[in-house]
Amino acid sequence: MSIVERLEMAMAITILNGNLMPRIRLIIFICLGLWALLFLLNSFSLVNRNLINYYSIQYMPFINDTTIVVDKNGNVTTEITYHQLTQYVQLSSDKVQNFRIILFWTKYFDQDLMYQMKKSLNGDTENLLFRPKPCYYRYPNCLVTTNRDFIATAKVIIFHWRDFHYNDLPAQRNSNQLWTIYNLEAPPNTALLPDRDDLIFNLTATYRHDSDIYVPYGQLIARNHDFDLESNIDIRYKIKPVVWFVSNCHTQSHRENYVQKLSRMVQVDIYGKCGKFQCPHSHECYQKAAREYLFYLSFENSLCKDYVTEKLFNVLNYDIVPIVFGGANYSSILPAGSYIDATRMKPETLARLIMKIASNRKLYLSYFEWRKKYSLDSESDMNSNLYCQLCKRLEQNVINDKNTFQTSKEINHWYFDDACRNPDI
Repeated sequence: MSIVERLEMAMAITILNGNLMPRIRLIIFICLGLWALLFLLNSFSLVNRNLINYYSIQYMPFINDTTIVVDKNGNVTTEITYHQLTQYVQLSSDKVQNFRIILFWTKYFDQDLMYQMKKSLNGDTENLLFRPKPCYYRYPNCLVTTNRDFIATAKVIIFHWRDFHYNDLPAQRNSNQLWTIYNLEAPPNTALLPDRDDLIFNLTATYRHDSDIYVPYGQLIARNHDFDLESNIDIRYKIKPVVWFVSNCHTQSHRENYVQKLSRMVQVDIYGKCGKFQCPHSHECYQKAAREYLFYLSFENSLCKDYVTEKLFNVLNYDIVPIVFGGANYSSILPAGSYIDATRMKPETLARLIMKIASNRKLYLSYFEWRKKYSLDSESDMNSNLYCQLCKRLEQNVINDKNTFQTSKEINHWYFDDACRNPDI
């Protein structure tokens, strides 16, 4: 019997015994595993190098998650989720002709923005720049750096308000540069800029809607796939009414006084420096809160125009209803019926509303209906949002839509005058 005939007979026997498909699936699974291992080793090698030169503009894919899926028929497939690494560029200041440089001149809350990125590199860290991750594919020639050697060719200079010092300005100013003042803190927690007529900025970048560049702490985006509310929201173990994570106990908004009054009528468990419970602000803590509690207090420390922070956005991905307290128009940020606005009611009224919703399963679940249409944008942070908006302006050669060249004195008036209000509790 020839070799071919033997193979045909072996295959026929295998088919009769029903063993062919499991073996084929096993072979496919092993091949996929070997391919994934080789891909990971190759990516690891690229990450170790982690630098690209002036002529090599590319991004390195890496495997973020690998899932083995077995369907009801026993078919095995491997689902691989790819993301993109933020890519560094090693570029000397005399080779910037084809690039648009954004220079972050100051520190950011007393930290160098590039420090964490540089720590991950084993090689040379001089002349490093990077592309903003959320928009690199749209603006590949837009680079960000804190290296002051690029001051002469930078198109945008960013000054972080908290870290701004008048005696630490560029020696000369290029008239084609966009000087941008950047701030995410409310006026009560912000110092005045030097009150001068000769200190001029082209752009303001803050959480306020009337800034030249609007930089919110977070935002909702349209959902691109169906969301099954019933199967995703679990309220079986929610036996406590209200939880609050807080570390600042004395605030301009007097939120602590509001909560003190509320807690006389409804149980409020306070975690952090201002309460008797402890849990760091981590994913696990928010998960625990969402599992056990019905409502979360997203109370701001200041009642200022448009001021909405991570105190709200941190909880939107969890199965808990936010109760907001702040100076913003929340209806312009969140869908109707997705939150409770304590700013518009006394603690006694809020307590009655909490008890009403807590006793009605259907009414409580209605506060999650918004998830059928929207989700929280988790792809970009505030800084990346700022960079991408600046990259867009540079790409379109938009110097300033409003033609507003404001002195620091004018910016002080804009930012502080009538921006905040006193609470009425």
